[in-house]
Amino acid sequence: MGIAVRTLVTIVSGVLASAFTLAGPALPAPTTTPFSELGAMELNLIRRWAGPACGGELIFRADGTYEWRHRGPGGTNSAGRWKLRWDGLRPALTITCVTSDDAADVGRTLELNLRQVGAAALVFNFSGSANRHYARVWK
Repeated sequence: MGIAVRTLVTIVSGVLASAFTLAGPALPAPTTTPFSELGAMELNLIRRWAGPACGGELIFRADGTYEWRHRGPGGTNSAGRWKLRWDGLRPALTITCVTSDDAADVGRTLELNLRQVGAAALVFNFSGSANRHYARVWK
């Protein structure tokens, strides 16, 4: 990879990582996975997603952090770390809550069974639940 391309990748990953700010306590230091080493699914996941009623809005960043805003009937906001796992038939997305309006969420890890991750649609479910459909938020 040429120097110009590496420089562009570094700039783009920095812009994506700082595109959204998180209110509240600071998260642990972000991971240092270079943007160029992310796979296609990760690249499609890194964006802002609008969910169904009570589903809220999900934001996944290249540095491995996420925000889940306005979730549930109470409009809970939470943030933490995300990671894809590839040890099953389908990839699983694990999210670990670091900060939340609901103290019971802090420290909890959820495993989301990914059904679809594309440029415009994200579909997942929790164990035993119906699929939840999220649409990309285009700016």
